[in-house]
Amino acid sequence: MRTHTLLVLLAMLTIGSAGVQAQQEAKSAPSAGAPGGIIFFDKQQVDAMFAKGGQLFNRLPMGKNYQISTSRRTGPGPAEVHAEDTDITYVVDGSGTLVTGGFIVGGKQTAPGEIRGTSIEGGQSRQIGKGDVFIIPKGVPHWVQKTDGALMQFHVKVR
Repeated sequence: MRTHTLLVLLAMLTIGSAGVQAQQEAKSAPSAGAPGGIIFFDKQQVDAMFAKGGQLFNRLPMGKNYQISTSRRTGPGPAEVHAEDTDITYVVDGSGTLVTGGFIVGGKQTAPGEIRGTSIEGGQSRQIGKGDVFIIPKGVPHWVQKTDGALMQFHVKVR
């Protein structure tokens, strides 16, 4: 299955029936904010975001319960836990080690309901790679402990 198709399916499952309707209409949508509430990101926008990593869609200004982002890691990231958000992630390219569960070392609140730290102790490690999908429920610590080169991920965060 092509990466684009899998990403669309992942977003549709996350957003629910409104996402299915949006995807059916999105084929003719020229840009973000098109009539009917369609939000469309063309390949150039998505590729540019993967080049640096970051938020593709921010739910707050739109009043939605989801947001979409990309990440490009070439080393460990911070350990994190979200009090209100579930992360759904598709590994677009690369591989690495994901640690989930346990507890965050050196955890500090960085925003309401968001804790970041330096690592995780007592969690479960697993290898992740291109094509993998994982869901991390709210309240579960998680950490990309290491990468094997560049690790590119597509994230849908649901509140």
